[in-house]
Amino acid sequence: MHKNKHIKAYSAYFGAAPPNGRICELTGLPGAEITHIRSAGMSADVSRHKITNLMALRPEMHSYFGDKQEFYEFLSVAHKEFMLTKVPYYLQTEDQYDVFMAACIVSYGKVLKKE
Repeated sequence: MHKNKHIKAYSAYFGAAPPNGRICELTGLPGAEITHIRSAGMSADVSRHKITNLMALRPEMHSYFGDKQEFYEFLSVAHKEFMLTKVPYYLQTEDQYDVFMAACIVSYGKVLKKE
């Protein structure tokens, strides 16, 4: 049960996942998994399962940005905006866009185009 608490908390706020899966809060692409912004290892700390600490990210975005202290603030800001607007971060701000694009180039081998 411990493993699914974060998924239940995210679903309680955003609703059940659509049939094609959740979208990544950074890229807007499907295939996202619910992750912790600030991971506390395997501790039983209840606060780590609060919606403000949970974010839907594609695995490659989590690999690049996740569990790295220098990105905690960036992820928190992006997630707070997504909570308010339901619009993926790259569609709404230029702030730290170069960092995001670098992650996309590393992960995808190409630049994702803004709409």
